[in-house]
Amino acid sequence: MRHEDRPRTIPETVHAALFPVYGLSGHPLDLSLSSHGLGISHLGNLIHVSLLFTSPRYSKSHPYYPYSPKSGNFQIISVDAAARHPEREHMTFDLEDSSEGQVLNSKIGVSGQHHFSEEEQKQAGSPIIWEKTLPLANAVFSGKILHWGHPLHASAFLLKSEETILTGNAYGPSDEELMQLLESLQVINHQDDLLGQYQYAFENPDL
Repeated sequence: MRHEDRPRTIPETVHAALFPVYGLSGHPLDLSLSSHGLGISHLGNLIHVSLLFTSPRYSKSHPYYPYSPKSGNFQIISVDAAARHPEREHMTFDLEDSSEGQVLNSKIGVSGQHHFSEEEQKQAGSPIIWEKTLPLANAVFSGKILHWGHPLHASAFLLKSEETILTGNAYGPSDEELMQLLESLQVINHQDDLLGQYQYAFENPDL
């Protein structure tokens, strides 16, 4: 895929994926899409699609970080499980390899546009860790979910199926809310109406 051929819109991006891409439908927890991204391998293949969702209900969940449409409360990255590329390896396996503190700021702080101080990390303590198997949209995923409680309410996850690896983070949702979000994920490759809603929300963040 040449640079000039890279998809520009959300529908174009998802339609170009040769693997199942997952997303949210129906604004659970008042979440709306606020940003999106993609990854291209050195061979020009689309290897991952990222979607970032934001909800005004979590605007006061972090007193030192004011609400912003770009800050993000739930990020889901769908990665081609068949891809073999250094970027994919880094994206999907650092959750397992990093120390808990590094995961907190590298997977949630950086990608979610949040930064957690040492004091906040101390207050949150060690995360709750689940090893989960989840049926999502006719596929079975297995992997790890980490959740830090008060005062951060932050999570990171890595779930794998035969076709797609799902990695991402949440900031604001409780552990129960995160599980609700994960269990409600849908394959969106052919949901043109939903993809159109995503594009509209991205282009009109103040509505």
